[in-house]
Amino acid sequence: MKRFAPLILLAAPAWAAPLETVMTNDKGAILDIYGVTDQGFDFTLSSAPCPEGETTCLVVVGHAAATAKGYTYVDPNDATSRIFFADTPDGVKVLQTAGDLGSGTANRAAKLVFPGAYLPDAEAAEQMGDPGDGDADPAPAEFFSFQTPTGNIGCQFIVSDAVELRCDLGDYIPTFKDQPSDCEFDWGGAFGTSSWADVGEVLCYSDTVRDPGAEVLDYGSKVTHGDVTCWSEKTGVICENSMGHGFQIARKVQTVY
Repeated sequence: MKRFAPLILLAAPAWAAPLETVMTNDKGAILDIYGVTDQGFDFTLSSAPCPEGETTCLVVVGHAAATAKGYTYVDPNDATSRIFFADTPDGVKVLQTAGDLGSGTANRAAKLVFPGAYLPDAEAAEQMGDPGDGDADPAPAEFFSFQTPTGNIGCQFIVSDAVELRCDLGDYIPTFKDQPSDCEFDWGGAFGTSSWADVGEVLCYSDTVRDPGAEVLDYGSKVTHGDVTCWSEKTGVICENSMGHGFQIARKVQTVY
């Protein structure tokens, strides 16, 4: 059985790498994406126009709070709510959820990457050339959830070209008590790792991936998707990638390594 690794305090998670350019048409609807990386949350674009009064926006179906490079994305339960970046860069006005996300949270995942420049019109789009010249689209994401026998820990895998994992605690005594100043939401009860992570992450979050209907991972069992594996033990849940980077969490203690 794996043992707790040395405690490492993370100042802020880095779930997402920069998105170079998002191109919009003259009505503000998303046309295409350039420079998409294989890191971050998978996301679904919508042809819906921007909210009234906004000329530049990204319409997504979203999942979890993520903080990176000073920006924060939050997906509230209200599917019609607007959600903003913290320290919003020039030209980025608003993010808005799209469509019916349902009453649960376990299957509401999508990839979020952080935008850089926006091209607001067709003239700018022509400067970028044919979207077909870029890399192939990433594989569609699949979502796999599990919970511990007590239901106190719930986890969700996001599997695409790479794998991302988040696990949340219900009842817990926080090990990580020094909440970063750029986290405006909850802290200390959600943890993440991924195919590329070089350390487990303590996440800033406003929702949960705990799903009472998820498959139960019995004590002494493990589940693997891609290069990320989780073990369920009476002492807690251990999750790590093939490089050995991840986290171990239980009600009374949590570590990242």
